[in-house]
Amino acid sequence: MPEGIFLCNLGNSLRNRKLFEKAEESYCDALDIMEEIGDRRTAAWITTNRGLLRLAEERYEDSLKLYTEAVGVFTELGDTENQAISLAGRGYLEYLCGRTEPAYEDYMKAIEIITKLKLPHMEFNNTFIKLKSRLSEDSSISDTIPWPEHWEQTNG
Repeated sequence: MPEGIFLCNLGNSLRNRKLFEKAEESYCDALDIMEEIGDRRTAAWITTNRGLLRLAEERYEDSLKLYTEAVGVFTELGDTENQAISLAGRGYLEYLCGRTEPAYEDYMKAIEIITKLKLPHMEFNNTFIKLKSRLSEDSSISDTIPWPEHWEQTNG
């Protein structure tokens, strides 16, 4: 396993143990390595992990900035699967920051990609499910919140 990925995994473990400063150091070291070797895709994933760290710290605006950066990289690289996953995460953060309309837009963009590519449910974490649930309960949204047609309805 490349050292950068190892350091990212270490950061995840440290984040889960609530050792936030050490997790940030590990993520930054991992990012340095990925940027040095020109691996933008993995660097974007590390950026989403830094976003998850900020989420764990309840620093939603900072997390949102990191997710927005990652969405941009995945979009630029044409990595639509990771773009969809990151859009779902960014939408959830938009919702936590009180911005329902951008949250809805990100959810719908993610749904479009998921449906087009027929991405499996297992690729998406609970963030996507939480976002769908919150949008469905939000009285400011009059539209029905869709679920990818090829996923089982029981997952939502």
